[in-house]
Amino acid sequence: MSDPNLSEDQMVHQPQQHHAMWPITVQAFLLLLSAFFLALAALQKKRAATSPSTSTPPPSSYPTPRGPFAWPLVGNAMELGSAPHVTLARWSKVYGDVMKIQIGSRPVVVLSGLETIRQALVRQGDSFAGRPKFESFSIVGNGLSLAFNSTYGPTWKAHKRMAQGALRAFSEEEARPSTGTSTASASMCALEEHAASEAAELVRIFLEGSKAATGAAGGTAARGSGVDGPRPPTAKAGFDAVQPLALAVANVITALLFGKRYAHDDEELAGIVALAHDFVKVTAAGNISDFVPAARLLLPSCRDSMRRFTALNHRFSEFIRRRVSEHHRAHDKSNMTDVTSWLISLSQDSKFDENGNVEFPLDKVASIVSDFLGAGFDTISTTLSWSMLYLAAYPDTQERIHRELDAVVGRQRRPSLNDRRQLPFTEAFILEVLRHSSVVPFTIPHSTTRDTVLQGFFIPKDTCIFINQWQVNHDSALWDEPFAFRPERFLSEDQSSVDRTRAANLLSFGTGKRRCMGEAVARSELFLFLSILLHHLRIRTADGQAPDMSAVYGLSLKHRTCLLLAESRS
Repeated sequence: MSDPNLSEDQMVHQPQQHHAMWPITVQAFLLLLSAFFLALAALQKKRAATSPSTSTPPPSSYPTPRGPFAWPLVGNAMELGSAPHVTLARWSKVYGDVMKIQIGSRPVVVLSGLETIRQALVRQGDSFAGRPKFESFSIVGNGLSLAFNSTYGPTWKAHKRMAQGALRAFSEEEARPSTGTSTASASMCALEEHAASEAAELVRIFLEGSKAATGAAGGTAARGSGVDGPRPPTAKAGFDAVQPLALAVANVITALLFGKRYAHDDEELAGIVALAHDFVKVTAAGNISDFVPAARLLLPSCRDSMRRFTALNHRFSEFIRRRVSEHHRAHDKSNMTDVTSWLISLSQDSKFDENGNVEFPLDKVASIVSDFLGAGFDTISTTLSWSMLYLAAYPDTQERIHRELDAVVGRQRRPSLNDRRQLPFTEAFILEVLRHSSVVPFTIPHSTTRDTVLQGFFIPKDTCIFINQWQVNHDSALWDEPFAFRPERFLSEDQSSVDRTRAANLLSFGTGKRRCMGEAVARSELFLFLSILLHHLRIRTADGQAPDMSAVYGLSLKHRTCLLLAESRS
């Protein structure tokens, strides 16, 4: 009811003043609400910018990686040449660390640069932990291989933990099983015992080979000598270290896996090494059908290659299956003396999953043993044979290792794993061999498990990923004079220890979820073999010339034939 004492004009304005208060309150509320949501959006944007995203953005939101023009049918395969790791490293300078190429009909993303690779395989590891669905991968280990299987998930992770545990049990002193009798003495792990024995055998073989070679050369020279007297030893007066090293490394891994060491002239051991060499040779030739599926139907050579590959895998699998079956029949939980018996025990103790399947079946044991034998052979033996060439090529480096061994170990005992920290230059030499030779130029190809974004580039699910380890190991952004052989680069400033930060920049065994299971074993083997060999021997080329250090591309980078001589230091 209006106030009768108010004028008309006052009555007109009174309700307007009364109702004007509500809109002001609503506006203030809406402004506060808007400010809140704007602040929330800004906070979310900041969080997204400071943390690596593994979510799937729309493909149109990000560009795809750049790369060279791909030709119809063949893609870039013909341009990669005889050294694809070098070609791709050169291309990465043009197209960046995330680069797209095409091999046949299959797109491939090539990753270079240490930080890019770490971002993909470590920080976004789950997104890059797959394997391509290659036909050849499905054949290795009957499709059950941990290393090659495209399946990635909780079961794969559990099996990898079991496999690593079994390997550690016989390669690390503190992790050894306490049950039963071990072939290793109380003072060393099984790995050290086997590797030390094989290294001692190599000392004998190298000295005998050198004696026979120089003796034969002397005789030949005398028979062919002229008025100037006997000629110096010819280029053929030496021994090739490749085969003895391969036999020694194979013996160590078979002893770890099966509890059995062979004589170096044993036919079965020679058969294992020959089978491994054939596998590497056939695999290095490449399986075209992995990239051009129709090639198997159209090209007889491709069919023949896959047939040989399948036959080799069958022979390899049969050898492993027989050994695992023998262990299974004679299995005694109270006397586990090797990796296979340890894995069989895990298989027998494993539980059932929700579908009633054994979580760690016996056929998985065979596939893991196969992985260990394959991974533990070629890379280690090839690195050791490269090491012989580096020792011959850099005598001053060899002499410095000799001095270090004499100062730390002395002449009354042989080097052991316990000496490793006190032998930094010996360790630095091994690291530089791994870096400079880059025996494994690429990891086993990866695959994306989901749509993802890396360094601002969209990469769809199931994309094949190449990791160029050689590029990282020769990247001038990481290494001064990357093509120079300088073990000192891995030492601390006072040269009293290995620079672990610098050593971590080296890529030889992959990284992330699919990092090589046998890396620790490989590093220990390399140290034991080289330190014991150099404790006893001085290595040089047979002809006195610098060795040819050029590499031949394959599954691993091989050096060319080089004949050596070994002299006793005692």
